[in-house]
Amino acid sequence: MAPQGYYEELYQTNLTRLDEYVIDIMRKSGGYLREHAFDYGIIEWKKKDDPVTILDKNVEKHIRQELSLYTDKIGCVGEEFPASGEQYELRAYIDPIDGTKSFVRGEFLSSISIGIEDGRFDGTGLFAGYVYDFMRDMLYMANYNCTKLLYGRENHNLPIYANPIFSRPTISFDDGLEETAKHFQKDYSVRKQTGSIALAMAQLAAGGYDGLIMPPKTKSHSYDIAGGLPILKGAGYLTLDAKLNELDWEKPINGMIFLKPSIADKFLKEWREYNGS
Repeated sequence: MAPQGYYEELYQTNLTRLDEYVIDIMRKSGGYLREHAFDYGIIEWKKKDDPVTILDKNVEKHIRQELSLYTDKIGCVGEEFPASGEQYELRAYIDPIDGTKSFVRGEFLSSISIGIEDGRFDGTGLFAGYVYDFMRDMLYMANYNCTKLLYGRENHNLPIYANPIFSRPTISFDDGLEETAKHFQKDYSVRKQTGSIALAMAQLAAGGYDGLIMPPKTKSHSYDIAGGLPILKGAGYLTLDAKLNELDWEKPINGMIFLKPSIADKFLKEWREYNGS
């Protein structure tokens, strides 16, 4: 784990331009996706229910190339191409279109997601995250000292939404948790999670709702959540797996529970009772 004050010093030296650089890359990539939103060509299937288009590949290729111009000490772990530069000081975790299925359906609950890790603190060095809702031009980001939303020319600190004081907390449940959602709807407003997980994480951090529950999935990868996790942590949210251990973001296959602190004690007590633990 990085010593206290490490990233503050790092930003003051050789990372001062990192945020601006990544944000510029994402906005240019987002413009390309908006331009080709209905021109994505032939859909390929990597696995059942896991589509990919030429746009996914083009955007990841562009991000990798642009990051290499920022520094030759950055490796990339992405969805569409093999990992590179694992020994480098920095690693970028790239999901060029998180929520491709939603994108090709025209729902556009999709995002570009990038997380940046200091490779010298393997597993604990994820210090910056960026999630771009490119169809709405809303860019969520976090680094060592801020979490914010960049919307057009406006700059907002997170959270930006607040539920009415007397409303019930809202929990979003992913596919496969329908029965679980029914159990919890007596105490919570429940909704179904669809589209980009990274975007859902960012919207959660922004205060759009109160909790996000994902079941164990063997196909979950680090690049799925590396952009959203620093944003949630920066906003003070709990980030656990389904067994209530701290989330292993490098291999998030044991489910995910993200909770606003104000509802965490009550929900986790109910979760333990529901699961008999």
